[in-house]
Amino acid sequence: NASLRSRLLNYWGAALAAGGRHADAAAQIARAVELDSQTHGPAHAFVVVSLLNLAETWLDGSRADQAREPLERARALCQPETRTPTASRTRCLALLGRLATQDGDPTLGRNLLERAVSVWEKQPGRDAALADALIHLAVAARTAGDHAYARTTAERAATIARSISDARLEQRATREAALAAASAAGRAR
Repeated sequence: NASLRSRLLNYWGAALAAGGRHADAAAQIARAVELDSQTHGPAHAFVVVSLLNLAETWLDGSRADQAREPLERARALCQPETRTPTASRTRCLALLGRLATQDGDPTLGRNLLERAVSVWEKQPGRDAALADALIHLAVAARTAGDHAYARTTAERAATIARSISDARLEQRATREAALAAASAAGRAR
C-alpha cells in the first residue's frame, strides 16, 4: 500500500531527524513526497503533509536554504494566508515564521508565528503544537530584541509542556526562556 509506505517513510525520517541526522531524514521524507504525488496527485493533502515534514526537518537542522522549496510548494497548495485554518495550514504558517526568522526577518517570523499561535489556542487538543509554536515565537522575539516578550512566551510554552507531560518540549522552552533572560541581562549591561 503506497499510503502506508509514505507514512512509514515520514516516520523513519522523523526518527532520523530526532537523532540529528537531518540530511538522511530529508532523503526519506523526500521519497514520501514523491510517492504521495505519484499515488494521489501533486496537489493532495498527503503531499502537503509530507512537504511540511520535509521543510520542518530542514529547519530543525538549521538549513533554511533547503527548507524553502518544499515549504513554498506546501504554501502554494494549502494557501494558509487566505483559506480557512486547518492543522496543516496553521503548521504551514508556523514553519513560514520559522523560515523568516532563520532568514533574518524576525519581525515577519513573529507575525506569522503569532497568527499560528492564535489558531492553536482556539483548537482543543493542540497543546503540543501550541507549545512548539510558542517556543519558535520566543526565538523570533529574542532575535528581534524583545527579550521580555521572548521570556514570557517561552515560560508559557514550558507551562503548557508540563501540563501535557512533554519533557522534550519543556526542556526546549526552559532553554529558550534562559536564553531570553541572558540576552536581556547582556543588553542591560
